[in-house]
Formats: sequence, structure tokens, C-alpha cells
Amino acid sequence: MLRFLIVLFLALAWHNPVFAQVDPEERRIADCIDRYNTDVPFRASAAANIPENPGLVVLLRALGGTSTADGLETADPNHFGTGGRLDADTLITLSRSGHTRIGITAGLSGLTYWVPDRSVAYGGELRLGIGRRRYGVPVFEPAFLRLLQPSTCRFERMDLTIDLVRWRLLGLTDLISPERPKTLVSGIGLIVPSQRISFEGWGWKWSLSLLDFRLAPSFHWGASGSLEWSLSALVLGLNAGAHFAPDLRGFATLSAGVRFEVLEGWSPGS
Repeated sequence: MLRFLIVLFLALAWHNPVFAQVDPEERRIADCIDRYNTDVPFRASAAANIPENPGLVVLLRALGGTSTADGLETADPNHFGTGGRLDADTLITLSRSGHTRIGITAGLSGLTYWVPDRSVAYGGELRLGIGRRRYGVPVFEPAFLRLLQPSTCRFERMDLTIDLVRWRLLGLTDLISPERPKTLVSGIGLIVPSQRISFEGWGWKWSLSLLDFRLAPSFHWGASGSLEWSLSALVLGLNAGAHFAPDLRGFATLSAGVRFEVLEGWSPGS
């Protein structure tokens, strides 16, 4: 009898609004997701501001930084270099659950870097890894975001990537030597995590590489990190790091450019 009364009390309490209090934030998120799934014009407007699953992300930017960013062995901290870089990245979806996708990431870059009277570098980078893309209402929405953009229903896209390998090849021309010798520089980065958060009109990204190795013409081990801030199509970035072995040498570059998301990514069941 006592057990029956306890079960009856719990059942009544579960359906009693006095006991079953719903967190307003949870209700807001649920209503927002329901509106996205049922309101076709609203979904089209949200997707126009933040594409849910872009097929290709393209970033074109100008570079400026220390001379040591060129990879030349000769130390020359009194010079600064300039250059350009083009990145293209995609997510090949293997699994999809609602608005969350998991798959293989692939990226390709082309770059050039010039230090006056010192060096000219040109080459590219190939990236392969795994990634997770989530599109939806922010789970943890900063208070300042609501202050800047008041809204009861906003969306974000989170791209979490782990590049299993980043393989770089550079052709480097030494302008210091009268003969101007050319050198092939090869390097590899392993297990490089990065995360991009995209809101309506702005976003940010970070990445960290702790296993960064140059393999030729000599061995170097180092680490680097990068930060990016985007406003609409404009992207500002900072990349900094250091070589630890066999000698210690730091480098840093600033970047500014434009970012585009084009095409529609493919997903199983889409």
C-alpha cells in the first residue's frame, strides 16, 4: 500500500506544474528548434545567414610577419615578409543524426611568402582528418551575444576538426647567396585540433599544433597556434609558434582576407 501511494504521488507530481518546472532556457531552445523544423520560410532565412552544411569553405588572405616564417635556416630577425594564402576545406559526411554530421575532412592550400633580399617561398599544404559539424541553437549562449544581437531564436554552426595529418611542401629560393640556390622544404603536422564557431554575421576559430615537424632539408620540431576572427566575409588572423629542436626560433604572421562558403554539402539521407 505504501509503495502504491509513493508511485501515485510521483505520477501526480510529474504532471503537476507546481512540481514539474520547465527551465525557461530549455523551453526557448526547444521552441526555436521546433520552429526551424516546421517553419519553411524561417528555416530558409536562417540557412541564408548561416549555411547548415556548406560543401566548400574558401579562404583567401594576405600575410605579413617575421622573416623566420619563410623556413630559411639563416636567422635574420631584422626583416619582415609578406605573402598570400588560399585555403579550401570540405567535410565529407559519413554519418548524420538530425542536424549533426560526422565525417572525413579534407583541405588544400597554396601559399607564397617573400622576404626582401632574403628569400622567396612558394608551395602548398594537404590536410586530412575527421570532423563533426553541428547546426542548431547555441547550447551555451554568452550573455554579451544577446546584448549585441537581441534574439529569442538564433543559430550557430560549430565545426570541430582533428587533422590527422598536415603535409607541407615548399620551394624556397635563398636570395642571400649570390647563386640563389633553391631548396625543397618538407614538413608534417600530426593530430591538429581546430574549432570554428559561426554566428550570424560573425564567428571565430582556433587551432593548435603541438606535433609540428620539418623533415627536409633538416629536422625541426615545433608547435604553433592560430586565432581567427570573422566579420561577415572579412577574416582577421594571427598565427604564432616556435621551433624547439635543434634550436629555438620563433615566428609569427598576421593575416587579413575574405572567406566564402559555396555549394551544398552532401549528407546521407539528404
